[in-house]
Amino acid sequence: MNNVLVKMSVGEYLAKDKGGTIDVSKRFDSGVTVGAYATLTNVSGDEYGEGDFTKGFYISVPMDLFTVTHNRGRAQVNWTPLTRDGGQMLGRKYQLYDMTSDRDIHFR
Repeated sequence: MNNVLVKMSVGEYLAKDKGGTIDVSKRFDSGVTVGAYATLTNVSGDEYGEGDFTKGFYISVPMDLFTVTHNRGRAQVNWTPLTRDGGQMLGRKYQLYDMTSDRDIHFR
C-alpha cells in the first residue's frame, strides 16, 4: 500500500446533516493521484431519494508533467454522479491538507 492515502473527516454538511467522509487515494510516481470518496450522514433515503449519500471519483494531474520548470499547479477532474444528495461539502478552492502536501515529498 505504498503511496496510498486514507483521509477521514466528520462534521456537519451543507444540508445541516451530520456524518463522515472517507477518501482513499493512490499517488503514482509520476505525481498523478487517483481517488474515490464516500460520505454517509444521518439523512434518510426518504428525504433524498436515490442520492441519500455522496460518492465520487477524482483524478489529479500535476502541471509539472507538461512544463520544463517547477509548477505547483494541478489539473483535477471530479466526477460526482448526483449533486443533490446528503453529505455535500462546501466547495472550497483550497484545502489545508492539499496546500501542505508538497512539503511531504521533501521528507521521504
